[in-house]
Amino acid sequence: KAIRRQRQMCIRDRYNRGSNLKEMRGAFMDYKELDNKLKSIKKLDKEIKVVNLEIQYLDSGIFKQSTLTDTKVKASKTQDMADKYNSLLERKEKLSRRIDTLMAERDSVVSLIDDNLKAPDQRTILRLLYVLDMTVDDIADFLGVTVKTVFVHRRQALEQLAKQTTSLLG
Repeated sequence: KAIRRQRQMCIRDRYNRGSNLKEMRGAFMDYKELDNKLKSIKKLDKEIKVVNLEIQYLDSGIFKQSTLTDTKVKASKTQDMADKYNSLLERKEKLSRRIDTLMAERDSVVSLIDDNLKAPDQRTILRLLYVLDMTVDDIADFLGVTVKTVFVHRRQALEQLAKQTTSLLG
């Protein structure tokens, strides 16, 4: 009877370990999804920079040649220039709206860190890593801790966020 009971406990332990392993694999996927979601901040920042560059390019083109001081300009040329300026201004407004959309998306991802992590050291490390795009070595130097400490806090923070935000991301 004791041997049978021991076997049953062994089978239960294996089953429980298998269940835990499945849960850990599920959490790992959430962890990876969360990591990718946070990495999207860098991509959004790059896209915002590109759109800003395009706006600057349009600004330089709009004000490069001013025909408003030339009094000998014919009406048709003036209308063509006005149409050109209007289309450039419309494009600029569309790009500005795009930046607003990108910033809102970026803010929602950053708020995952701010709203769901209570430990300030974990929040700081994730913000430095994902928002400010610092390397792990730079973060360790900045905070005066070891690289291993940065990795440990990063892993703990991502695991905690993955547990808390599964419903938000899924």
